[in-house]
Amino acid sequence: MSVFDRVGKVVRAEWNARRPRFGAARTDEHGAPERQAPLPGGGGAPLRKPAVVDVDGALRVLELSAGATLDEVRAQHARLARRYHPKTLATNSDEAHAARVVLEALTDALELLEEHLLPLPPEPTATEPGGS
Repeated sequence: MSVFDRVGKVVRAEWNARRPRFGAARTDEHGAPERQAPLPGGGGAPLRKPAVVDVDGALRVLELSAGATLDEVRAQHARLARRYHPKTLATNSDEAHAARVVLEALTDALELLEEHLLPLPPEPTATEPGGS
């Protein structure tokens, strides 16, 4: 099963969310025009929901087993990012969009696994005051 199959639901959901309804503007539950929340700090871009939210899902997206090391995760991300990069697959705008969504899912999986697999810094040892 390829990454496209695994991330297909995300691609379809994002495509449907961005595609305008025919003949009608998008509205919220009260009938007002839908607006996306701006970024904190004044940025106008909407917040993006990560495609991967758990370690098991990140491992599935990167096609890895549960015992993968950080080096294996990074190497697999590089391999899959080259394979599914938008410039590699972009023959039309729909395929380019799907490739961008897949690449975002791969990057989300890498970031989540890096946070999970990076070693924690050692805790500082408490020294007694006045002691040598």
